[in-house]
Amino acid sequence: RDADPAKIEAKRVSTLAGTVLSRDGSPLSGVKVSIKDRPEFGYTYTREDGEWDMALNGGGRETVRFEKDGYLPAQRSVNLNWNQETAVDDVVLVEPDGDGTEIENDANEPQVVKSGEVSDGDGTRKAVVFVPEGTAAKWTADGTAPESLTVRTAEYTVGDLGPESMPAELPSQVGYTYASEFFVDEEASGSGGSSGGGFIGAGSAGDLQFDKDIVFYLENFLGFPVGTPVPVGSYDTDAANWVPSGDGRVVKIHAISDGKADLDVDGSGSAADDQILSDLGVGDAEREQLADLYEGGDELWRTPLPHFTPWDCNWSFRPPSDAERPPTQDHSDPPNDPDPCSE
Repeated sequence: RDADPAKIEAKRVSTLAGTVLSRDGSPLSGVKVSIKDRPEFGYTYTREDGEWDMALNGGGRETVRFEKDGYLPAQRSVNLNWNQETAVDDVVLVEPDGDGTEIENDANEPQVVKSGEVSDGDGTRKAVVFVPEGTAAKWTADGTAPESLTVRTAEYTVGDLGPESMPAELPSQVGYTYASEFFVDEEASGSGGSSGGGFIGAGSAGDLQFDKDIVFYLENFLGFPVGTPVPVGSYDTDAANWVPSGDGRVVKIHAISDGKADLDVDGSGSAADDQILSDLGVGDAEREQLADLYEGGDELWRTPLPHFTPWDCNWSFRPPSDAERPPTQDHSDPPNDPDPCSE
């Protein structure tokens, strides 16, 4: 729809096709499919069977955007040759979790946003966002500040269809681990007119920028060692790439004392002193909230976030340091050595 036929070149024309699903694996119809920054190619919608296809010029890399009211958008980048049919891997669109939590902007006390609990074969977890006292937010489009925000959450990496649910494909060196999004319900929060969509949380700086970091907590459901960094990146939908951010850290509630959580931040088995916690940006108010939310012995990922956007806790993907390459397979007939893959 709304394509400019004059911009489609016969010698280059190619087709894209794919399928969009909901999280339960059923086909999702009515999803708008378009090419980022290419209005001349128009757009299409998925059919009742979730399938879609469209024509465009080959000869480059394009980013396909998927969006539907009530779902978080997704993007996939594909390389296109001239006069070629290209299949895009299945895409799963994710619905937000719950109705959201209203928080006051620039409040005189700390605030907490909690997601619903998620369970799958990897374990059980619940995302928690700690908003420090006096945290002020502004719409990046016009610099206005809302009185309150309805904050919602969604985890992408849930169940067997988690990889297909990601907001975008990961870089080749990054392992699929955990990704979620924290965003603002635009209609409920009274947007300053920034995103043009139902949810706020796109772009390298986000449509909503905080003047100080908020803090994301998640149970250490994958069992990473206490004290290790949590590598973090955010997805920039405008540039269609992942942007590295400051590392988080795996911490442990060493004990609860005087209404505050004592934290082991280096895996030593001992509670960190006030100076170490201060260097990490952990104050008494945050420790009090941790004491209310968790118990002694709980292990958590602690990650500061400067804005709302898709966030990926992106441990790198590589063989173990002591791994050895398998022997070269002998392709002589008959082989002199057994197939190493069969041993």
